Amino acid sequence: KNYLPKANHVEKFDFKIENDQLTNSSNKVLGGIELQRINEDGSIGWILRVSESSISVHCLNYTQWASVFDEAFGYLKAAFKRLEGGDSLISSVGLMYVDRFVHNKDPSTSNLSELFQEESDWVFKHAFNSKNKLWHNHIGWYEDLDEMSCLNQLKTSASYVNINNNQKLVVTVDHNAIISGESNDFKEDGDSCKKLEEIMNKLHGMNKKVLGMLLTEEVSARINLGGL
Repeated sequence: KNYLPKANHVEKFDFKIENDQLTNSSNKVLGGIELQRINEDGSIGWILRVSESSISVHCLNYTQWASVFDEAFGYLKAAFKRLEGGDSLISSVGLMYVDRFVHNKDPSTSNLSELFQEESDWVFKHAFNSKNKLWHNHIGWYEDLDEMSCLNQLKTSASYVNINNNQKLVVTVDHNAIISGESNDFKEDGDSCKKLEEIMNKLHGMNKKVLGMLLTEEVSARINLGGL
């Protein structure tokens, strides 16, 4: 409560389908709980969300992986502690990053090749020549991560966003790295969650690898990709 003082119930609706027809019968039930920490400016800083099928931690105050993961991991372990003695099993572990790059000048002057490598296989070539600067790209692939297989889902896009009453061109990089396996793959000895910690650090390394093969060297150096 001291760290995530604001609590909200997550509600869901159950609908009945009979003979391929949606009936008028629906039932609103509790689907989970969401704990939040609010920043001084009123924005959300952290979220811990627990539902029937997932536990997720969301950080909107990102600085560096080491410090952010230390706090996020503490929330995860606290949530897992509440599940002890039950029959819940971990079937997959994922890490999601959303990075946004804002072009602060006239959108017409933007040059995508200053942000992304033109030879990258992960952005379709038309994006570099889009006349209105708008585009969308979504790809996925599997990659070996030690003895496990990692699903990468990469969505990149350019859109206009209103920021302080000014229209800005924003390029978004949305990357999911997900490892699925048997329950024994994630089984822990004791309550240290050491195996989960190792997996999360490997997923973080995968994200840095993807960004390193997507961003130009100049941008990677500017955001200190090696130290994130």
